[in-house]
Amino acid sequence: MHFGTMKITGIEIPVEITDEGRFTADLGGEQAQSDTLQGLKRNALQYVKTMRLNLPFVTTSGNRGTLRGYHASQNKLLVTFENGTKTTMDYYHPVFVERTAEQIEELRKAREQLSAAQERVKELTEDTVQARELYDGEIAEMVKGWGRNISDEEIEVVEVVR
Repeated sequence: MHFGTMKITGIEIPVEITDEGRFTADLGGEQAQSDTLQGLKRNALQYVKTMRLNLPFVTTSGNRGTLRGYHASQNKLLVTFENGTKTTMDYYHPVFVERTAEQIEELRKAREQLSAAQERVKELTEDTVQARELYDGEIAEMVKGWGRNISDEEIEVVEVVR
């Protein structure tokens, strides 16, 4: 008999209740059961977390890999890269679903250009000062000419008040 729905990883799943009072849910051909609704949710989530997947992806740096499943104790995704390396990946790690070799090369070149541009901006702005420093320095130069001759060592601009 239909009982309602439960949400597992953002997906609504129909929940049935048996004549014996057990809660059940069909998880894509696999049957989850429990005496309590909370227990059914726990069992369904455990089943989802232990599912084996085969989802190809490409990292933003161009490495190809496959998402294989979920590592419960680390709360990360299991990954196998094209070169055979097996590791884990954070849930929120940015990846592409598909990219051609040409697109990956274009991305690599764009990143190189971006890196070079950022380095050039850094070079061009390394002598940046705050406007206050420029102003205070000019005031100090102007004050030097007033009254008696004062050496640079004697001048200390504490604060200019207007």
